[in-house]
Amino acid sequence: MFEQAGVPVLGAVENMAWLKCPDCGHRLTLFPPVRADRSIWSLGVHRLVAMPFSPEIAADGMPVVARNAKSAEAELFSELAAEVMAILGRLGLNPN
Repeated sequence: MFEQAGVPVLGAVENMAWLKCPDCGHRLTLFPPVRADRSIWSLGVHRLVAMPFSPEIAADGMPVVARNAKSAEAELFSELAAEVMAILGRLGLNPN
């Protein structure tokens, strides 16, 4: 749809990609993998970050980065922001 409309796509976030087991810390897959022919990744869309399913992200409505900047979830949001900034820089766009 974006391609048809001529809208450039910087990348996409894989949301609810996994869940951290509260007992052992192992990554658990929540959903079966999407068939390659139905995946945006197979179209060449860059995966910016794979975000976990985490109650920490949505707790009390406050952004996780503001509430607990050192949490694993906040680190992923910081990585996402850095990746977007880097892509914009490579495209010669000043995001500031």
